[in-house]
Amino acid sequence: MKKLILLIGILIIFGIFSYAVFSEETRQMIYTQPYLLSLHPKSEMNICWLTGETARESYVEYGQAESLGKKVPAREFKINGLRKSATLAGYNKEPGENPSLDVFQEIAVLNDLTPGTKYFYRVVTKSGEKILKGRTYYFKTAPLHGNQVEYALLSDFRKKSEMLETGKQTGWQKVDFIVNNTDMPDMPWKAGEWFQVKDCFISREEAGKEWFTVMQQPGESAKLLQYVPIYSYSVNQEPEDQRFVKDKGMDTDKSKLDASIYMQLFRPLYSE
Repeated sequence: MKKLILLIGILIIFGIFSYAVFSEETRQMIYTQPYLLSLHPKSEMNICWLTGETARESYVEYGQAESLGKKVPAREFKINGLRKSATLAGYNKEPGENPSLDVFQEIAVLNDLTPGTKYFYRVVTKSGEKILKGRTYYFKTAPLHGNQVEYALLSDFRKKSEMLETGKQTGWQKVDFIVNNTDMPDMPWKAGEWFQVKDCFISREEAGKEWFTVMQQPGESAKLLQYVPIYSYSVNQEPEDQRFVKDKGMDTDKSKLDASIYMQLFRPLYSE
């Protein structure tokens, strides 16, 4: 019932009714391509991306043509709780025994957009003497009430051999938005399960299947998080410390029922 209510709410919001291969230096500075989030997709879009360094300036250039023309500054937030592996051989089972990883989230809010309209955009990040300009992507705002939209629903989407293919097939559908119905990374505090991290353990079977890697695959033919907003919510697999749901005796410790990493990564979907 809760899932049905959420889907209905998202449909109401919508008015129903590239990924790039980074160089090593760039990968240390930029962890993800931009991803889209919005609670008011007819008139507003949040452009988000994750970096490994605090930016002296970050912004989004956008417009209704590829020439762009408009610019809006991004606000920076620090993501707390993500950790890299204690050694190259693996993570320590105690989260606190693994070193924390600096991750910063840039968010630019595009306001006063026209419903049912295509917008092009590009993110720009400046850190120290480095200036990184992303490639140009586009999205389409939600239509006015009464128009049909299409969405893709993903569930139990982690550690599966079919992840890359499932992500690609989702992007091929050219939907208006994506709903991720729980089960993203297996251990949310493990940074290497969200995106590629230098000198961090990742099993051979899971390499290249990090959540953002899957959901930001290259090529215009697969329209994923750079092109359409995602609505994702936490249930049993997103608490920061998974021992809360796996180990008897810890399930009474309410302090372990913490989805703060998830809520930080998808910050625009939640109130302050």
